[in-house]
Amino acid sequence: MTNLSLKNYEKNRIYFLSLHTLSEEKLMKETEHSKWSIREIIGHIYYWDKYLLYVMVPEMFEGAALPEFPDHDTYNEKAMKHIIKFTSTKELLNDFSITRDSLLHKIEALPQDTTFTIGKGKRSFSPDTFMAMFVEHDDHHIKQIEAFLKRQNMKLC
Repeated sequence: MTNLSLKNYEKNRIYFLSLHTLSEEKLMKETEHSKWSIREIIGHIYYWDKYLLYVMVPEMFEGAALPEFPDHDTYNEKAMKHIIKFTSTKELLNDFSITRDSLLHKIEALPQDTTFTIGKGKRSFSPDTFMAMFVEHDDHHIKQIEAFLKRQNMKLC
């Protein structure tokens, strides 16, 4: 892995996998009042990874205009409905890891000097700058999880 965003995305994959050491009860508990549980956060991130892998990455070629991102609220609702099919968070984490690994390999295989836009936007992205947005997204949710674990007087093993 050559670029910083991909290294950080992989580091975050490992962090999320480490959550398997928590009990299913903790993984299902809301992180804050009326907020997602850790399981739902993982499902949310997993579902966005699937979107990147199957919708965005195939369109990443020089000069391309990638599709607009879907409405976040609607897409997140679909994510919550999708993760119901997993009988456990460990099963969800396994699919998340496989999807993220595929995404990392597909992004890494792209020429890193490729530039593209998203929708009608004028801002130009490279695979690295595109993935940096999602590293930031991961980090936001990791902070939520860490704050929850701290309030619960827990640490990951």
